[in-house]
Amino acid sequence: MRFLSVYIVFAALGLAFLLTGCAGYEQEHDEVRPYLNDSKIPHNVQWANDTWKPEDWTQGKGGNARNVIDGFYAADIITDQYEDGDTPVLEVGQGFMKLSELDKRRVVMYVDHVFKVTDAAPDGMFYVRHKKSDKVLGIYNKDGLHLQ
Repeated sequence: MRFLSVYIVFAALGLAFLLTGCAGYEQEHDEVRPYLNDSKIPHNVQWANDTWKPEDWTQGKGGNARNVIDGFYAADIITDQYEDGDTPVLEVGQGFMKLSELDKRRVVMYVDHVFKVTDAAPDGMFYVRHKKSDKVLGIYNKDGLHLQ
């Protein structure tokens, strides 16, 4: 019986401690944080400090840009290049779809570096089209790759 009474006293004290602790917590904090995580780096600046240059890939393939382009075709990253009316199109395959956003940007930048499409006209640009779905994935212009 003595054990039961000691247990009841400790249980009552514990319950009183919990209830007063919770009540105090709610009264002290009135700020609202709808987003618990910190914000992500904005898309338009996340590669601002990237030191990669298209020439790096050319040097890695013995100084021949054709070797790099042939590698893109062999890996099903690029499947074709053509014009749709007056607009150049870079057709890409499943290999392109498996690349990270950074590598997609680099591949398209490399193609523009070799063929100088954006330099050919004041508003030079080309479409990036997926071969399997025949959908335009985005465009590339002097401002970079814009995927939809």
